[in-house]
Amino acid sequence: MPQNHTSVSVSRREPGMKLHQVYAVTASAVLLIPLFLATSVEAVAGPSFDCNKASADDEIAICSSSELSELDNLMAAGFQFLRMRLGKKQANQIARPLLSLRQACGGDVNCIQQRQADAVEAYRKLGAPIHLPAWMSANTAVDASGNQMPARVGECSESAIDDIGARLEGDQNFESGTSVSFANGGGQVSYDKEWSIIRSKIGDPVQVCLVSIPKGCPPGDDRGKVYKTTNLRTGESWELPDSQHMCGGA
Repeated sequence: MPQNHTSVSVSRREPGMKLHQVYAVTASAVLLIPLFLATSVEAVAGPSFDCNKASADDEIAICSSSELSELDNLMAAGFQFLRMRLGKKQANQIARPLLSLRQACGGDVNCIQQRQADAVEAYRKLGAPIHLPAWMSANTAVDASGNQMPARVGECSESAIDDIGARLEGDQNFESGTSVSFANGGGQVSYDKEWSIIRSKIGDPVQVCLVSIPKGCPPGDDRGKVYKTTNLRTGESWELPDSQHMCGGA
């Protein structure tokens, strides 16, 4: 059954306030309509977690920044939307890799902000009624939308699955391995049967993060970059290179 989701603009969030839910009664059913901190969160008092218990570097950085706190609340709103829509288990499968990427930033404020922006965009594309705040630069918003494959280790971008197939043409059972390509021109390949890819569908939104770049490659041969891809619909991840051979190989 189609559901209408409401986006709420909040000008102030007092300490201790939680994300609210309201119940709307129709003539035939009771629909649960989550109201989230969705479009504008100004003068945010703090993030979605208790700063008195913050111990990780990324948490400490977020507690020290009103901007990072605002993005954290948007991430929390996006997660709560998915939890209501998909259930706790599937929502956690999607949220964990997004959170892990933020945690990997340590106390690097710029890195944290970008990973938060990536997460907000990922939740938005999955239907959450949230969007990046107006104060974020146009360049940051473009990076979060992920029009290209990431170029530096640790960077991530978002795209969608464009094709799924076997490593070798004509292999209907994936006995030769697995390949996947993305709408932004990137792709990955494996000599194994990768069930997380096979269970995916064309059009699924994905987040692709660059894990490593081969060293000592011949000029013009950059094959062998390894990416970690997370299917934002299923929550499953895989880590594979972009080519059957490393740079300098066959």
